Amino acid sequence: MPFLNRRIRSAHNRLAKALKEPETKERFRRLILNAKEQDRTRCWDHSRPTKEHPTFLKGPQGNITDLVRIQIKQFGKIRILDLGAGGGLVFDELHSEFGAKIESTALTTGQIPVLETRQRTGAIQKIIIGEAAAWLPKEKYHLIISSGGGLYFTMFPEIAFAKTLGALERGGLPYIQPAHNIETGSFRKIILGLNRKKYQIVKFPGPKSDVAIIRKL
Repeated sequence: MPFLNRRIRSAHNRLAKALKEPETKERFRRLILNAKEQDRTRCWDHSRPTKEHPTFLKGPQGNITDLVRIQIKQFGKIRILDLGAGGGLVFDELHSEFGAKIESTALTTGQIPVLETRQRTGAIQKIIIGEAAAWLPKEKYHLIISSGGGLYFTMFPEIAFAKTLGALERGGLPYIQPAHNIETGSFRKIILGLNRKKYQIVKFPGPKSDVAIIRKL
């Protein structure tokens, strides 16, 4: 199948090369199966936020809404991808605030009923079944979110990150935040190695915040 660009093609070829090793391929297969089983059996929240968790977009993720506003101001209607969408609460709240100004795509390892429910209500437009390193982007996005999963639960973070950058529109932003207690050192190295003529580091993960925000120039 055709690739969106050389970055994505190169990343996918690196994955194919890595998976030629039988032991690596088997570990990767088991990882995906385990993720699918967790998605199938986990009791995702169908409801609105509770008193204990008043909004999904506050706290460490509080600037997702601000980033959406910035991108809408620049581009008008925008496409957003959530890598490892969980129950889709991000899109549930963004849809409530921005409505038709956003087109939302959820990447998940397994078909989660709650995502289908949110798709029927219009909070999510597309659901992609795939893994962060193995999926092939078919379109570009103005904002890509990986919050608490996605890029941090793959065997091949550099490959997944390369595909993420390749799937950004010019001026697009990835918002990257790890789950609790996930090691972020590898991503710090990847981000520091970016070509500064092509990417601007808006927010670098540090001691007070693990969030990374990068703009494609």
